[in-house]
Amino acid sequence: MSGLYGLVDIGGTKTLIGIATNEKIIGTRQLMSKTIESPQMLIDILMKEFDSLIAETDHKYGRLNSVGISVPGPLNRENGVIHFTGNLKWSNFKIVEELRKRLNDIPIIIDDDANAAGIAEAIYGAGKGYKNQIYLTVSTGIGGAIIIDEKLYYGKQDLAGEIGHMTVSPDGPPCSCGNFGCLEALASGTSIAKKGEQF
Repeated sequence: MSGLYGLVDIGGTKTLIGIATNEKIIGTRQLMSKTIESPQMLIDILMKEFDSLIAETDHKYGRLNSVGISVPGPLNRENGVIHFTGNLKWSNFKIVEELRKRLNDIPIIIDDDANAAGIAEAIYGAGKGYKNQIYLTVSTGIGGAIIIDEKLYYGKQDLAGEIGHMTVSPDGPPCSCGNFGCLEALASGTSIAKKGEQF
């Protein structure tokens, strides 16, 4: 019998929570990220939903073996800290430390959501079989993942691939990160929707 694992994808628009075995995802929940008013509220929600999902399965585990979390960057993977999330207005959130307190110190891994998507695409999707590739995501924000010799390239301070916050127009509109003229402020799904509302 395989172990049970927690899955969390925190996005600018929606947050997905699930549990899985080694073979498949066996239960999920979805909520709008804007309803999560604080980092502490997120931790409380995760604990509640993990318990609920486990109770609904026919697996008699009682606890999770580990948890994997994809988050909007920038972040510090080694220390488990989200530096800031422009769309959710969180900063210096020690998500791994806080969650471990509630889950009896089980292993918890975080990574940038674009990196997580990029490595999944490389293993299971269109990138399968290619050693070097760049993955771009355009959604609520804009992100990217760089894969060299079949390994994610993180760069200094885990910032490689954070193309959404490159300045492309110095006199451009304000970005959620506090800068002006970022690619994300000009071409993300959020910014395009805002432009559409102006007409």
